[in-house]
Amino acid sequence: MNTERALPMEVLNALGQLPMIQTSLQNINMKLVELNEVKRTVTELKADIWDNDGVEEKIRYIGQQQEDNLSEIEILKSENKNLQREVDLLKSIVIRLKQQNRKMKY
Repeated sequence: MNTERALPMEVLNALGQLPMIQTSLQNINMKLVELNEVKRTVTELKADIWDNDGVEEKIRYIGQQQEDNLSEIEILKSENKNLQREVDLLKSIVIRLKQQNRKMKY
């Protein structure tokens, strides 16, 4: 009687597929490494955007500058109107003075 047992066919098939399984596991491991790299990159990008000196802060600063510029423009428009009124007043005074000067000459 043979004491050595023959391995069942299913076990032999599984052993035959072991190299493919190992290759698949290695591929999965490489994909996980790549995924971790992508995750780290995303984390760094988020930090760049949302940290105190990141893009968000720069956008906020630009927005504040725009508000300040708009405020300054409104002030300049108001000053321009006042100056235009003063120029118009000076023109009318000069015209009256010219008219008075003409009357005095005649």
